[in-house]
Amino acid sequence: MVTCSKGWYKLSPFQAYNGIDGITSDGIKLNAPIRNEQAKQMDDDALSIIEGTQVLVPGEEGLKDIRVVEAIYRSVAQKSKISIG
Repeated sequence: MVTCSKGWYKLSPFQAYNGIDGITSDGIKLNAPIRNEQAKQMDDDALSIIEGTQVLVPGEEGLKDIRVVEAIYRSVAQKSKISIG
């Protein structure tokens, strides 16, 4: 369950390559199948290079993910909360 300032989301699983299933606090059912997510991203990367267009997922998004993972490792090692800014 993810609690937000204006409600909550119950997702199962929270993150997966095959999609998510869940419900929001206002009754909206979530069902977002994702098929071949990595293949779609790699195909888009190749087309962006060939056509000189923007990529679907820029490298900055991956960098944000790595910062979160590194903060988790630091938090565990230091046994304290780590702020990401």
